[in-house]
Amino acid sequence: MFKEIERIDYKNFDYEDFITNYWLKEKPVIISNVSITNQYLTVAEIKKQFQKSSSKQAGWYDAISDESLTPTFVKDLMQRDEISTREENFRVFLQPGGHKTLTHYDGNSIHGLNLQYRGLKEWIIISPNTPLRNIPFMYIVMKGELIDLPKNVEAYKFKTKPGDLLFLPRYWQHQVNSLGEVNINLNWVGTPRYPGNSKLAKRENDIILLREKIPIINKAFFPEPINRYGGEGKELTRNYTTQTNYFSILIRLTRELSNYLFLPLYYRTIRKRANMFIKNNFNV
Repeated sequence: MFKEIERIDYKNFDYEDFITNYWLKEKPVIISNVSITNQYLTVAEIKKQFQKSSSKQAGWYDAISDESLTPTFVKDLMQRDEISTREENFRVFLQPGGHKTLTHYDGNSIHGLNLQYRGLKEWIIISPNTPLRNIPFMYIVMKGELIDLPKNVEAYKFKTKPGDLLFLPRYWQHQVNSLGEVNINLNWVGTPRYPGNSKLAKRENDIILLREKIPIINKAFFPEPINRYGGEGKELTRNYTTQTNYFSILIRLTRELSNYLFLPLYYRTIRKRANMFIKNNFNV
């Protein structure tokens, strides 16, 4: 069922090759043996440096990128012309063993670069061309454990150890299990200024237009206004909704509302995982 994810040793990393074969194709890959600092960061130092950087959000801490902790090629990726970034585009995760995320894909159409700094994590990631049923309008998958996946799905199961940097393209659905006693992940995010062409990209584009045309949807389901989407708001969302129309969003609205019929089946699991996500971060 699960495929082997490709890995590149950082000693053999070629920036242009990565752009051509992974970044632009939105294909996940792990870059191994990435070193970011000669100084070993302790849990206490991580907490002191990042826990107060910004307000706690949905299970992580946002911060301004720390130049000393950011690999040169990551800096280059975040500065590319086709990428929009917010000021706080650096996320820090610090979680205990046994922590397990909800299955979800990331909001704001972000590409993620996730470095395992300490600990061990097990990932299951699923292609955005095999969309699973989501909570209406949101990014959380209404499913328990990721078993009995559709046949021929493009899905990967793998572990990341210290020095592994995962490129997780936008809309890839994922569930992450923390296996180490202490797990520290550094994460850089940016939103492409052009729309994607996967099935989940189509869903996201429709929902963006719904959020703009029916403000109550944005207020009810999203923590920030649509004019902050991806760091650019209107300039970016205009690109994403070019091929979306009123007929399309009417169908999308119907589909999203119909998903409420399935929500009771998974509500307890979703609530338990959501509470765990908020409780465990920085609680080591």
